[in-house]
Amino acid sequence: MPKQPSECRVSWKQVAAFRLRRHYLTDDTAPGLVELCGGVCGIQAQILSAACLSCCVRNRALTPQAIHDALWRRRSLVRTSAMRQTLHLLPASDFSVYIHALKARRLSAIERGASGLGVTPSDLRSMNEMAVAALEAGPLTQRELNECLRRGARKRKKMRAWMDAFWSPLRYAVIAGLICYGPDRGREPNF
Repeated sequence: MPKQPSECRVSWKQVAAFRLRRHYLTDDTAPGLVELCGGVCGIQAQILSAACLSCCVRNRALTPQAIHDALWRRRSLVRTSAMRQTLHLLPASDFSVYIHALKARRLSAIERGASGLGVTPSDLRSMNEMAVAALEAGPLTQRELNECLRRGARKRKKMRAWMDAFWSPLRYAVIAGLICYGPDRGREPNF
C-alpha cells in the first residue's frame, strides 16, 4: 500500500497572508508595473481609473501617469478583453498567451450566435480584415470604427443584421487579438 502523505494543516490566517502577499497587498516591496500586472494575472481595467487605483495600492511608488505611459507610450502594457470578457491590463509580452488561451472558445461562441443570422466564419474574418484596414491610418473611436464596418457591410444584409444584433462588431477582432484598446477619446473607447 502506498505511503499516505502526512496531513498538512494550514490555518485561514496563513491562507489570507499568502493571498495578500501574492497580490502585493502587504508592506513588502512590490515589483514594477509590468511585473505587477503579470504577477496577478492582469489588473481589471473596465474603468481605467479603477485600474490605476488598484496598481497604486499595490505599489505606492506608481502614479497614474506611469500607468498611462506604460500603456500609450512605451506600450509595455496592453488593455484588452481578457478574463470574464472584461478589460484587463496585461503585460504586452504576455498578450499572445492570454489571447490564445481564451480565443478558441470565445470565437466559436460568437460564430454560433452569428450563424443564426446566416453570418459565416468567413464573413466574420472579412469584418476583421476591414477593421484592421480601417485602423492602418491610426486609432479610431468605437463609433468611428463601427461606422467604417457598417459602410463595408452595406451590401451584405446578413452582416448588417449581425452588427445590429451585437453590442459591438469589434468583439470578434478584439478576441482574435487583432486590435486592442487605445487611450479613450473623451468618454469613448478608442482602438
